[in-house]
Amino acid sequence: MNQSDHFGNYLLKKISIAALRRYLTIITAIGVAVVSQQPVHAAELKIIPDYPVSMHLDYFPTPELKALSSDIDQLYNQAKAKKDAYALSMPLLASAQIGDINTYQAILSSMQEALRQIPENYAKSSYKAWLTSRVAFAAYSIGDRHTAEIMIQRTHKLLKQYAMAPDAFSTWALGYLATGNKQQYTVLRHRLFSASETLSQTYEHALHDPEQSILEKQALRSNAIWAWICTLQAAAYARDVTGYQSSLKQIKKITAQSTIAEGLLKSLSHTKSLNDYPAWAISIVRLSAVLAHDRQTADTLINPLQNALTEARSLNATSEIVLAETNNALAELNTSSSLRAH
Repeated sequence: MNQSDHFGNYLLKKISIAALRRYLTIITAIGVAVVSQQPVHAAELKIIPDYPVSMHLDYFPTPELKALSSDIDQLYNQAKAKKDAYALSMPLLASAQIGDINTYQAILSSMQEALRQIPENYAKSSYKAWLTSRVAFAAYSIGDRHTAEIMIQRTHKLLKQYAMAPDAFSTWALGYLATGNKQQYTVLRHRLFSASETLSQTYEHALHDPEQSILEKQALRSNAIWAWICTLQAAAYARDVTGYQSSLKQIKKITAQSTIAEGLLKSLSHTKSLNDYPAWAISIVRLSAVLAHDRQTADTLINPLQNALTEARSLNATSEIVLAETNNALAELNTSSSLRAH
């Protein structure tokens, strides 16, 4: 791929103020919430003021968006041939976030068919809930409220079938449902933080279990890190700085690193045989930092993100590259919106 490392900055020059004003989603604050498993009084909850949030780019044929679209089409065609719902969810998310409605609608049809092929039984319910929640988030991102509401209801139904302790899939599903949707975040906040904490504890217990292999411990750590990334993202979109900061601390705790960049780069696998998508993870955290007005964290992640993207290109990890580039462009776009708002 020949995408520019300065894609976000270039894109901003192409986006007009009028286009920025067309972005729809305004995330309002919540009044009562819970951090981890303990109640937080309303007076202790830090909420920053609202301003319009851009959940997708305004699609038009710049060279960078053409390159992303080409890669999205490639991912779509590969996944469509396999009828793989997981693989389809990647280009679906990317097409929604770059604002390409035609590609989004085409992938959505294939994604819905692939989801129907996954059995609705206990063994598959949390996995199917996770992928269904990705569709809900993609739909919400591009403004397809009808599909979003249907998928939210289906995800809740699947999660209800999964009555055991939270696993990675069910926790990630909660994160997608709560991101960008004020009502869902208010309802799910306590459950989301509690589920993420459960995954953290599972990993911590495994660290001291001699019967757990290194690969098993790595998988549990990755699951917990991604749970907190989903939680951090949901909190940031909701303007819940208390939840955002708590999630950031949890990621640093799990990774045992002093900075969030070091933690993600050193703790998430990045090989051809095992890829935990660190570039995508960093881009989500950077976008979340922008939304939470944490400019210091957002700025310190610029270079680590480019380093992770360079590694991703060497691995030919197209899905990771596309999603990371898209989230980084959204971070730049929302930085510009925030500056104008203030």
